[in-house]
Amino acid sequence: MSGGLRPHFNRVGFDDSIIKDTTAGKRQDMDEVAAGLMQGWGYRAKWYGEDEATARRRGAAAGSAASDGGSGHVDAAQAGVPGRVRRRKEQTAATPAR
Repeated sequence: MSGGLRPHFNRVGFDDSIIKDTTAGKRQDMDEVAAGLMQGWGYRAKWYGEDEATARRRGAAAGSAASDGGSGHVDAAQAGVPGRVRRRKEQTAATPAR
């Protein structure tokens, strides 16, 4: 090598840990809450680290602030899971009436 320069190598170490995509996991759990496959308090306990009693209380408080329109269906926003109201409204607005 000219000029006495030596190449520099970076070392990257890998272990046996599992790589997790938390964004995809949260999105999947929100979809499951919206579909009724997961309880809203379960989402809050898993992703916010709340104990079951706190998650149920906060989920119920968020649910009482929203109306289900008499359908009996509770969506993710009503179950205390944030971030799903706007997307559902956008999908509803984009869907043509039959």
